[in-house]
Amino acid sequence: MNNASLNRERPVIPAQTGIQAGNTVAVNSLDSRLRGNDACSAGCVFRFIAARPITITMAVMALLIGALSMDVPSLQLTPAAIEHGQWWTLFTGHLLHVSVEHLLLDALGLLVVGCVFEPMFGRRWLAITLIAAMTIGLSAFLIYPNLHEFRGLSAIDHALLAAGAVGLAWRRDWAPALIILGVLVAKCSTELLSGDSTAGQFVNEAAFGAPVPWMHVIGALSGGMAAFAMLLIPHRSEVSA
Repeated sequence: MNNASLNRERPVIPAQTGIQAGNTVAVNSLDSRLRGNDACSAGCVFRFIAARPITITMAVMALLIGALSMDVPSLQLTPAAIEHGQWWTLFTGHLLHVSVEHLLLDALGLLVVGCVFEPMFGRRWLAITLIAAMTIGLSAFLIYPNLHEFRGLSAIDHALLAAGAVGLAWRRDWAPALIILGVLVAKCSTELLSGDSTAGQFVNEAAFGAPVPWMHVIGALSGGMAAFAMLLIPHRSEVSA
């Protein structure tokens, strides 16, 4: 067989075929990475939410209620509601607010504090939240008998922040625990001395019927004590290290 016949039988491969194949592999690789990143992003979001169910549920409930109506009689925390055995209002009353600004400020505070500290406590976070909510509501009416209604999440925000400080101290993270404690003491002291909360410029606090600074103090104390009590109770999963 001569060279001419060999040349006729040998297939001719275009010069850019290798380049095109390389481009195809690169595109496929990039597409796979993008799909992997999308899956990772979705998984990360799911894990983030799954680790903070109480915080996110409360914030969403408060925002939905506020979007529908600022006044829902069956959810209002009043002396009459407690007298008639409507104990759920000790929790739901905190989800009601006096204005959109009040709602947004409280919901933002809840999301920041809860998203940071709820994973530390796990299921105990719900118990701490409920204990703080009931303590704050009952204390408000005991200290201020003329109070006709209590609403707002800010006292619970302070309670959960104090709980976070206790949780950090429990696992001996002293520096952040002391910083948070110092912030709480400074904030509450300033509010008590001035007679207004730091959010007073955004919210009409006269609508509450009770001094807001004292509610913040009660919230911080109740949250800290509830967290400490929960940590003393034997549990299969202690505060994460």
